[in-house]
Amino acid sequence: AKAAQVAAQKKRLTGAGDDERLNQVMARFEELRFDLEFANERYRLALLALEGAQIEASRKVKSLVVVAHPNLPDEALYPDRLYIMATVAAFLLMGFAIFSVILAAIREHME
Repeated sequence: AKAAQVAAQKKRLTGAGDDERLNQVMARFEELRFDLEFANERYRLALLALEGAQIEASRKVKSLVVVAHPNLPDEALYPDRLYIMATVAAFLLMGFAIFSVILAAIREHME
C-alpha cells in the first residue's frame, strides 16, 4: 500500500499521468506571484504620483490670488444688433444700386 502511494506521488511529481502536473502548477504559481508583485509595485508608484499631484495642487492653491470677483453683465455688448442691421442695409443698398446701374445700361444698349 505504501509502495503504491509512493509510486502515485512520484508519478504526480514527474508529470506522468493525465492529471495536472506539479511543475505546471508551480510555473503558474510563480507567474501569478510575479504578476502580484508587479501590480503591487505599480499601485505603490500610482499612490506616490497621486500624493505628489496633491502636494503640487495644494501648493498652487496657496499661490492663487483673487484679482476681481465675477459678476453678471448689466447689458449685452455683443452681438451689436444695430450695427449688424445697418451693415446689412448698406450692403443691400449698394447691391441694389449696382443692379440698377447694370439694368439701366442693358436697357440703354437695347434702344
